Amino acid sequence: MKKLPILLLALSYSIISMAGGQKGSWVQTSEGRLDCKKIVVYSKVAKLQLENGERKSVPIDQITSYSDNGKVFNKIPLYERGTLTKMVFMQLLKAREDGLSLYKYLNPNGDVDEYIYKGNILFMFVDVSTREDINKDFGL
Repeated sequence: MKKLPILLLALSYSIISMAGGQKGSWVQTSEGRLDCKKIVVYSKVAKLQLENGERKSVPIDQITSYSDNGKVFNKIPLYERGTLTKMVFMQLLKAREDGLSLYKYLNPNGDVDEYIYKGNILFMFVDVSTREDINKDFGL
């Protein structure tokens, strides 16, 4: 009976630690990964508050990916109507399944597009009429 409170304390500490680790915020650059308390992304720069309290600005063109409270954004090539553009954008990674990645992109005109990529190559544009089925296939 005396061991029960200790066991419960250890179990609750483990659960809290796992939950905290999953929601971490970080920025990945070519120089390495920066663990952050806070990330604010602007059009040309990201303002970071690192875990140690230090504040840092990183140009967007140096960032390859970042995670803000569990949401992962990757810099991948942008396709328009199936044609590769010269632009790369940060797109929200919604899910992965069998080597494919489902991304969400908010267009400047306010429309939300979804794409399936295989690596950095467009596999398929997700049409609004098939979006619900595709999201189910990805477990969403």
